Amino acid sequence: MLPPSMHDIVDGAAISYRIDLAVTSIRSIFKSTIKPNLNITVWPMETHNQYLGSLSKENSTFPCVKTVQATIMGPYAQLPALVVSPTEYMHHLSAAIPPAQISMSAHFLPDYSILRNRHMMIRLSISKLNEFAYSLYLQSFQMLLVGYTDIKAKGPSLTNTQISCWTIQSMSNLGLPVLRYSESVGTEKYIDRSLWEGEALPDTIVPSFDSCGLARRYELDISMGLQCRDTKDQAGRILLVQLRTPVHVSSGIRPGRKLESGDDKKLFLNGELVPISMRSQDDMGTQDENRHGATQRVGAANEDYGTPMGPPPTYEEATTRSW
Repeated sequence: MLPPSMHDIVDGAAISYRIDLAVTSIRSIFKSTIKPNLNITVWPMETHNQYLGSLSKENSTFPCVKTVQATIMGPYAQLPALVVSPTEYMHHLSAAIPPAQISMSAHFLPDYSILRNRHMMIRLSISKLNEFAYSLYLQSFQMLLVGYTDIKAKGPSLTNTQISCWTIQSMSNLGLPVLRYSESVGTEKYIDRSLWEGEALPDTIVPSFDSCGLARRYELDISMGLQCRDTKDQAGRILLVQLRTPVHVSSGIRPGRKLESGDDKKLFLNGELVPISMRSQDDMGTQDENRHGATQRVGAANEDYGTPMGPPPTYEEATTRSW
């Protein structure tokens, strides 16, 4: 498998591909050669393909789970004046008002894949582990994708690693209620996924791969700022709960170059990204504006390079055709 097209791997280095074509024609005693070329983008097929044809955005399963636990203190409480030392204060505070014990879980697609048609597809939840007298609020949210490009040479330890980061989302002052004090232990609440779902990720985020001494791997870093509030709306300190785990970035292209109906496949022509809707045979008759525009652009590219729309000519036709 070839590594995908990449730019700025290290010190301006890149992986690029080009198709060169040479057409030689002979007319009488004259011989001429045309050498057109076309820059292309290589995008690998998905090797983890067991789930790509069975999931939808509305009904998906997320079997891979990563969980972290956290303890969140409540608002400041008045204690007797006899408590003087910080250690004694914390002891009395924890005994009088127990802190909130919660777990934060990230639910992933199989093989910890995070993408579906270049869109983020994960679920985040908060679970209540003990009884506490506060309500829990989400005050800030950050999601960061970290990419590691490993450039390997011969030898066990000759590896140069380059790091790239992409901010998926960063928000503060949210004030979103997550868990109420009256809810029972074991309650699990899902975070609104509109915080991170939306626009497709940029194409600079290439799929995970390991080929030809070059590898790209990813980690997802999620931080939530959680805060406890009592019935009088007094707030405690905000605690940043962080979860970080290796993830798999899929290309979304199954073997056979087939995508589900309605999914978008990306085609590069003359350095331009042309989205083409991949539909079923029954749906091929209906063309929307995007599909019609893409068809026109593909046709224009064929005219520019003189590519015949029908079957290629025979050798006799090619050698006798006037250029």
